[in-house]
Amino acid sequence: MAAGAAFVQAAECAGVRLDADIAFAPTGQDAPVWIGLATPADYAGLRSRLVEDAKEVFDKALGDAAGNDAPLADQGNAALLLLRRCSPTRRDDVAIRQLAGARQSKEFNLYRRLLIGFSLELSAQESILDARAGRHLALAARQSV
Repeated sequence: MAAGAAFVQAAECAGVRLDADIAFAPTGQDAPVWIGLATPADYAGLRSRLVEDAKEVFDKALGDAAGNDAPLADQGNAALLLLRRCSPTRRDDVAIRQLAGARQSKEFNLYRRLLIGFSLELSAQESILDARAGRHLALAARQSV
C-alpha cells in the first residue's frame, strides 16, 4: 500500500492515524510517498477505520463551524479529502458531507457545481440532495452544542 504526501498530510491535519493498523515508512524526500505492507484484510480494515474516523472528525468540524457561523476549518477539509479518497461505497454519504461543507463555508459556486454533479452521479433530484445537506448541517450544529 502506498500513500502520497497530500494524503498523509491530510491524515495528520485531520488527526487521523494512518499507522494504527499498518506500519508505514517514508520512501525519502525525493519521492514523498509512504509505503506499508498489508494483507487484503488489513487494507480493508484500514480503509474502514479511516472512513469512520474521517466522518467523525468532519462532522465535529462542521458542527463547530456552524456553531460559530464560520467556514469549515482545515481539519474538516482534510477529513473530507480522506473520505473522498477512501470511501469504497455509500457515495451519497460523501456527497452530502461535501455539499454541507461547501454550504457552511459559503462557497456557493462550488455548492451549485457539486449539487449538479452529484444529482447526475447519484440519479437524485437536486432538491433532495439540497435538503439532505441542510439536514446534515443542522444535525452537526445541534450535536456540537
